[in-house]
Amino acid sequence: MIARIILFALTQRVFVLVMVAALICTGVLALTNLPIEAFPDVQDIQVRVISQLPGQAPQDMERSVTLPIEREVAGIPRLTNVRSVTMTGL
Repeated sequence: MIARIILFALTQRVFVLVMVAALICTGVLALTNLPIEAFPDVQDIQVRVISQLPGQAPQDMERSVTLPIEREVAGIPRLTNVRSVTMTGL
């Protein structure tokens, strides 16, 4: 089997050289399109929601805005953590 492959490569030199050139071109093309990140992002994905309710106390803001948002966000697939902070004077 190997003897037949060697014989084919020796008799069909042009075909073998064209195939080697095609493989080299394909490799160079793949290398130029390869995305390389020097410093990969290892931090979890975070989403911040900033909402304001003028003239309302933090307790009212928590009850009418923050808790409904938390309930809706809790249904997101593969969610690991939900945190919220309600403060005055934002």
